[in-house]
Amino acid sequence: MMQQQEEKEIKKNLIGDFRIGNIICTRKNGTPWYTVIHQPYRILSIDSTQHWEGKEGAVTLAVRTPFSKNISPVGGWINDIMPIRLKYVRIENLLASSRINKERWFFQLGKTPLCLHRDKDRYVIETLSGNFVREISYLHELQNLYFFLTGEELLINF
Repeated sequence: MMQQQEEKEIKKNLIGDFRIGNIICTRKNGTPWYTVIHQPYRILSIDSTQHWEGKEGAVTLAVRTPFSKNISPVGGWINDIMPIRLKYVRIENLLASSRINKERWFFQLGKTPLCLHRDKDRYVIETLSGNFVREISYLHELQNLYFFLTGEELLINF
C-alpha cells in the first residue's frame, strides 16, 4: 500500500512544469533578446502573474550577451521557451553517481526503489519490480525528478 502511494506521489508531483534552474531552449532567434534557437539557457525566475499582448508568464533566462563575456539576465515569456528533448542529451555523465550499469540508474523514494532506464528513444522510471511509473521525455523533467527524489539540484554545465 505504501509503495502505491509513493508511486502516485511521483506521478502527481513530478515534473512537467518549468521551475527556476531548469535548462530550456528558445523557439526562435532573438526572442528573448540575444538568444539563439536550440541553445540551452537556465531559467533564473518565473512570474506567472505578468501578462502583455496575449503573452502570459514572464521568465528571466541566463544569457551570454554580445556586450559581455559574463552571463546576464534577459527577460522573456513562457511562450518563447520550450523544453529540450532527452534524446538530444547525453545523460550518462549527469547521473553517474546513481548508475547501476551503462543503461540503468537507481533512486530511492521513501521505501520504494526506483530505476530510470532508456527504452528506445525515451527514458522510463519504474519500480524495481517493473511497474511503470512515468516516462521522462525532457531535460527539465529529469532535473525535476532528480530534485524530487534527492532534494538536490542535478548539476548541468553547458
